[in-house]
Amino acid sequence: TGSRILQFSPYSFDASVWEIFMAIANGGTLCLARQEVLAHGPDLASHLRKERITIMTLPPSILRILPNENLPSISTIIAAEEECTEELVAKWADGGKKFFNAYGPTETTVCATIYSCKYSEKGNPPIGRPIFNTKVFILDGNLQPVPIGIPGELIVSGVSLARGYHNNSEMTRQRFIMSPFIPGERLYRTGDLVKYRADGNIEYLGRIDQQVKVRGFRIELGEIENVIKRFLEELDTFLEN
Repeated sequence: TGSRILQFSPYSFDASVWEIFMAIANGGTLCLARQEVLAHGPDLASHLRKERITIMTLPPSILRILPNENLPSISTIIAAEEECTEELVAKWADGGKKFFNAYGPTETTVCATIYSCKYSEKGNPPIGRPIFNTKVFILDGNLQPVPIGIPGELIVSGVSLARGYHNNSEMTRQRFIMSPFIPGERLYRTGDLVKYRADGNIEYLGRIDQQVKVRGFRIELGEIENVIKRFLEELDTFLEN
């Protein structure tokens, strides 16, 4: 196809599958780079120009620091892994470039929903609608559908759903549940708080727990709190002795 696709994600990260098969399935070229180049805005921009990259999937935190000047080959940008903002759309969707906001936790391998952003659109873009072979539900605490405009938890099902967490049956039981609507269908509880917009697109609102994301990596604030508590308890014991 002539497409030149940036391999940004490490091979150990599920998002790499998105990039690898985007190239393989469309006859494109997958362009590799060293990690130190990918992590530095000016070096990454230089790499994009040198390799004449046409399609790139990047987290918003990287798109913010990456200069968009003098990148004439870029035709398609996909923002993923973190919340996308109106400012990023205004920065990258100008000049005829296609800009997509994609959503999908690791457990749904890889993207579950996607939205084509418009340059003139106001407000943060939604995460869109489910992709092919994927279904989504927005449910309340009793696993019942919520009306348009009412927040609820995003639930995902489809052929790409993982089987569970390796050697963690308790978390698997909590997150991977049987559908209350279709017998035998498995669902994944994402923990993400969303709502339907009037046009049918899904708007991301935040988390229903304390999990946050930093550069695409999940951070459980409760785990950090527990480590700090244990450290303080050990420090008190040490000082008492």
